[in-house]
This record gives sequence, structure tokens and C-alpha cells, in this order.
Amino acid sequence: MLLCAPTLLGQYTTASLGGTVTDPTGGAIPSAKITIRNLDTGLTLSALTDATGAYLFSAIYIPGVDANGNPLSTVGNTQARRIYRNCGPVTRTESSGNSSYHALQLNAEKRFSRGFSLLANYTLSKNMDDLSAANPFNRQFERGLSGDDVPHNFKLSGIYEIPRAGLSGAADKIANGWQLNGILTWQSGFPFTVSSGRDNSFSNVGADRADYLGGRAQLSLDRPHGEQVLQWFDTSRFTVNAPGTFGNSGRNILRGPRYFNTDFGVLKNTRITERTRLQFRAEFFNLFNNVNLRLPNSNVSSAQFGRITAVVDDSQRIVQFGLKLDF
Repeated sequence: MLLCAPTLLGQYTTASLGGTVTDPTGGAIPSAKITIRNLDTGLTLSALTDATGAYLFSAIYIPGVDANGNPLSTVGNTQARRIYRNCGPVTRTESSGNSSYHALQLNAEKRFSRGFSLLANYTLSKNMDDLSAANPFNRQFERGLSGDDVPHNFKLSGIYEIPRAGLSGAADKIANGWQLNGILTWQSGFPFTVSSGRDNSFSNVGADRADYLGGRAQLSLDRPHGEQVLQWFDTSRFTVNAPGTFGNSGRNILRGPRYFNTDFGVLKNTRITERTRLQFRAEFFNLFNNVNLRLPNSNVSSAQFGRITAVVDDSQRIVQFGLKLDF
């Protein structure tokens, strides 16, 4: 489905690429398919020759300057460089996209017996897709790690009922009926893309990537939290994309902070009468008060480039107590 809004055209500098296709005898070849591809941007366009063998392409990005030294491609003449010049921004909605997911899953379980159960699972995986829109003309340019790719995911949970002591009376009410439970989660961080923050592709899409200058960009995770917050990755490895390109850095090539959390609970069941029971609960969310950081700012043009400015919601330690009477 294509949706476009008509737009009035003004005076713009434009360019085109055309020619004629003929056979060895010089005769015109109608309905021949001609395809051109920009090696820098990955843009591919196709056209059919007319009855005279002629073809014409309208340029998307026009390199160089005019006689007055003005760039031939600017934000101001975006409309003149559109494929469909009688339309404004075109929104394309389609049920397409390719993704792949591969994983190794391990599971270990001790079923509940003698008041104790334990469940552990680990997943090693890789999730890739091409569901992005930085370059609307080249889907292969978008292929990379999925935004929700988590290569390492480990979870451990358990329940332990403390054995009853051979007591009676008040001592039995106090010492017996205790239960412990907990859930531990550790997983890799989410991947992210380094963006340019500028429309140097002059495509008006607004999703240009940065240019990668080479070298190792991912910094060590063993640094103090203060250093990680100020500079999560080596920002000197990236710069704004060159004019006429969508940026040469890949999609989701860096990874954000990992996630660690432990929830712990203590329960005490006390039987008051044959039909009445009192339950006390003490629950500790993020028991160790671990700081879980959000993704860093990955916009090259931002003053906060490379910095982490937020934490995961509810990442602080939360303690709550409760009483429940069953009757």
C-alpha cells in the first residue's frame, strides 16, 4: 500500500541519467529493463525503455556543485529529487521482512521433594532481521542483529521449606512454618545502532547511520559504573556520514549494559486454629540494589553522545511486607 500527499513544486536544480538501448544493427530495443545501482548508498533503480529504446532515471542524490558552487543536493530541493515528484513523503506499508532465530536451550530441574525445588535454564541465541528503514531502497543494508537480540539469558529460581522442628506450643508457632524463595535473572544487554543525527543522505528519511572509522568501539565492562555512564563506548570511532550516503556502520553493531536482578522472599505460615491460618510475607525486589542502566545516547550529533542518562524502571531495591489471614 502506497500513500502519498500531492505537493506543489518550486524551482529546483535537478539532474537525470538517460540513454538509448540498441541491438548490434542499431535498431531500438523497446521494453528492455535497465537497472542502475549507487555503490555508496546501495540505491537501486529500474526503468523500461520506451518504443524508441530510450530510458530515463531521475537522480535521488546528485553529487557535486553547480556553476555558483552550490551543492546540487540539499534539504531544500528534496522534493525535486523524489522518485515520485508529484507526491510528498510516501508511506509504504507491507507485510514483509525476514528474520532468523537460532538458540541452544539448557534446562535443569529438581522437582519439589523434601521441601526443596530448583529450576535453572540458560539460552544461548542469535536473532537477526532486516526490519529497519534507514535505506528504503536496499533491504540488505538493514540486515543485522534484531533490536531484542539477547545472546545470553540465565534464570535460576528455587523454593525451600525449612524443615520443621519437633516443638510444641508457642515455640512451634514461632520456629516452624518458614519458607524461602528467590528468582535470579542475568542476561546480556540489547544491541543498538549508532546514528548520524543528520540527513546527509538527503533522503528525508531521517535514519542515517554514522560512519565507522575502524578500531574497537566496545569498551570494557570491567570499568567502574561512573566511567561507564560517562562513556559507554568509544565515541571517537564514529563520525557523521558522508554526504550522499546512509552511513557505513552496520545496524545494531554495539551492545548496551547487561541486566542483573535478584528477587527474594520469606514466608511464614502460622496455623491459629484448624480452619484459620495467618501468613506473613517479606519480599525484596532487586535484593542487592543492582543498578541496571538503559542504552546510551547513540546519536553522533548529540551533546550527550555515548553517555547513559537513565536507568531501567523500578531498578531500585523495593521491600514490602504483608499479612494475610485465611479462614
